[in-house]
Amino acid sequence: MYTITKCFEFEASHKLVLTYDSPCTNLHGHSYKVRITVKGDNLDENGMITDFSNLKPVKDWVMDNWDHATIVPENRVDPNMEAACGKIHKFPHHNVTAEFMCMFLHGKACDILGLSGSMIEIRINETANNYATYSE
Repeated sequence: MYTITKCFEFEASHKLVLTYDSPCTNLHGHSYKVRITVKGDNLDENGMITDFSNLKPVKDWVMDNWDHATIVPENRVDPNMEAACGKIHKFPHHNVTAEFMCMFLHGKACDILGLSGSMIEIRINETANNYATYSE
């Protein structure tokens, strides 16, 4: 199997809703790192799975929607939040964990790239040493 990976970074804030005490329940930010990996058994006539530039629309989506945004579960968006926080991204899950972010971005990448889920893997680092990965 062949793989190619595109890496990029973005800045965003969030807060978690947890069933235990944690400083992560406070609004805080991360310098996120994203790795999108495309897998394939076969190469095209150019000797590629796909050109790296074909992955750029996924990066563009992240930069347009998540970069320098406060990412909030859509059921917890307060009407005054935009005035207080600036750019808001309404996240379609009940918590903005790295795991849910990976799963959501995986689906978004499949839609954007027109590839099956088994061909894509998403990894998101919240810090240099903490990351989540999602693949089918």
